[in-house]
Amino acid sequence: LSIQVKDSKNVALNLPIDAHKPSVINVRHDSTQIFLKDRCILLDRIIMHGIKLLTIFFGQLLLCIIFVTSDLLSSIQCLDRGFSPDNLLCSNCHDLKQFKLNELENTCQECCTHTDNAEDKTIKYHRAILTLCTCKFGRYPQIEAFIKSKRLQRFPTFSFKHVVGAEPILHLYNDKDEEIQSLGIEKWDTDTLTAFLEENLHV
Repeated sequence: LSIQVKDSKNVALNLPIDAHKPSVINVRHDSTQIFLKDRCILLDRIIMHGIKLLTIFFGQLLLCIIFVTSDLLSSIQCLDRGFSPDNLLCSNCHDLKQFKLNELENTCQECCTHTDNAEDKTIKYHRAILTLCTCKFGRYPQIEAFIKSKRLQRFPTFSFKHVVGAEPILHLYNDKDEEIQSLGIEKWDTDTLTAFLEENLHV
């Protein structure tokens, strides 16, 4: 003898009937196996979906890290070339072409901050400090000549500061005594530095 029953998926099953062993036990056993199998399939799908989400998340995180690192390297390159990207205005890069420093102007344009403020184009600095290690006077004789010349008397708001190990950097300040720009002047000669101060520094 046998009995026909349906499992959880509505599939007909022919089960033998044993008078001494109730057949309900076999039905429950088969249903439990099918239920566990369905749960395992569902769990596998959840795990695979979670792995995909984690892959997307870490991929975006890696892109963010690369983006930030690229910006950092760009800033370091600008600093190595004597330009501070945080306070360098693009309007001031044109002054370099005026002093026949076209190569420096190109680098300046890559490191500067663009602004549409017309006042920035005619800005006058209220104070300037040239920092350089005196141990490097031999490498920059043109700067040493400027510092030791009588030209300094024409710029009372200009000063020189010895900084151990420093390359020649010209720091420029506004009327609130805030540093708003710094320029590397390794390639500037005496006349260029003089002309720049005459053009841009309050005296």
